[in-house]
Amino acid sequence: MGLSRGAFDAGLSYYYVFAKGIVAFYLFQLLGQVFYAHGDTKTAVLTLAAAFLLNAILDPLLIFGIWIFPKLGVQGAALGTLISLILGSFLRVFLLRKKRYIDRLKTFTDRSSHYFSDILRIGVPTSTARVIWALVYPMLTSLVTRFGMAPLAGLTIAHRIEAFGYFTAYGFCVAMTTLVGFAVGARDYPLAKKIAYHGRFLVSCVLLPLTAIFVLVPHYLVGIASDDPEVIAHGVSYLRSVGLLEIFLGWEMVFEGSFNGIGNTKPYMFISVPLTLGRYPLAYLLVDYFGLGVSAIWWSIAISTMLKGITMSLLFKNARPHPGKRAAPELGLTPPEISLHREDVDGQA
Repeated sequence: MGLSRGAFDAGLSYYYVFAKGIVAFYLFQLLGQVFYAHGDTKTAVLTLAAAFLLNAILDPLLIFGIWIFPKLGVQGAALGTLISLILGSFLRVFLLRKKRYIDRLKTFTDRSSHYFSDILRIGVPTSTARVIWALVYPMLTSLVTRFGMAPLAGLTIAHRIEAFGYFTAYGFCVAMTTLVGFAVGARDYPLAKKIAYHGRFLVSCVLLPLTAIFVLVPHYLVGIASDDPEVIAHGVSYLRSVGLLEIFLGWEMVFEGSFNGIGNTKPYMFISVPLTLGRYPLAYLLVDYFGLGVSAIWWSIAISTMLKGITMSLLFKNARPHPGKRAAPELGLTPPEISLHREDVDGQA
């Protein structure tokens, strides 16, 4: 990725610790999805907040060696994260059992083999798209660092700020997975389509003010995290580039959730993977052959996001649920306390 020696050593130090307990990260995420499937986003968010709060407390203690804790530096940050995820997973299991969202773990595990093919069929395309997304950023970083560490620092800060938009859109992704899935379970496919496109409208309305902030006053946001003029300039450049097309990030996430909801995730993969991979050759072409500078990398990200949002929006009109398997054996679980009515979606209730 072309990092400086100090950044490389710090990153590797963090990675060596975190990788040893990475299963805790996946378990914590998986348990959160069970809450989402039951429409209980409140408990999922509260447990996430509890884990984040614990992480915020442990980090300075383990990084700087405060009180009785050892001074571990960057490794302490990784260890604090792992401890938070492990304890957060125990908390989520306890609450899932208390709310009867999952049966006794042994029984649940014994019967889960019935779902293996469906889990893989639905999960692998989405996982593939996310893995490709994660791999492309180190590739883009290798282009960014050609211009020095300041653009990378600006990009890192801007990513933290952009997370407000991303996680807002992810909330809609979760809602679409749950609500579209319930409509499909009721065999009401027109209602599933209505829900998805209402979600597109709502996420556009929610992200529009954020777009205005990213475009009009990004220097105030980046300036909170850095006082280096060069770093601020690069962060501002990134936010303005992606901010103009931020709404399409919302569209992409809404229809990712909608494809998950109908249990047919291959179309999402076929759109997301090539367009995400295309960010690198487009950025490489603009930087190396046209000499457009580091801002061309930001535009390659923004343009691919726009194309993904528009293409997925158009493709979902003709999407159909996967036929799936026969009904699964009864697990004795409490059904989700959510009902969908067409008049709710049409605004007549």
